[in-house]
Amino acid sequence: MKKFMINAFATTGISLIMLSFVALAFHAKCIYLETVFQIFVVNVLSHLLIILIRKMDFRSNCLEMTLELISLESELLIFGWLFHWFTSVSVAILVIMGGG
Repeated sequence: MKKFMINAFATTGISLIMLSFVALAFHAKCIYLETVFQIFVVNVLSHLLIILIRKMDFRSNCLEMTLELISLESELLIFGWLFHWFTSVSVAILVIMGGG
């Protein structure tokens, strides 16, 4: 559990740094506090998805990594729609950030 939370917090930090760079590139003035918590929730769920996929024990590592990537990108698109992220960030930028 400790490792899970450390990974979730680390991923959230990296996601916020990436979002800050994107915001600077597009001359954004601020990042809202609620966005920090939204990103944390998405990262916790992402790590849960990865754990679930790894427990399925696929024979092919390539298949496992592809499934992880598709599920993470799908999760980002769903939560982007739910949290209205597409009003400030394009779908393409969000997909690129998710793949990174």
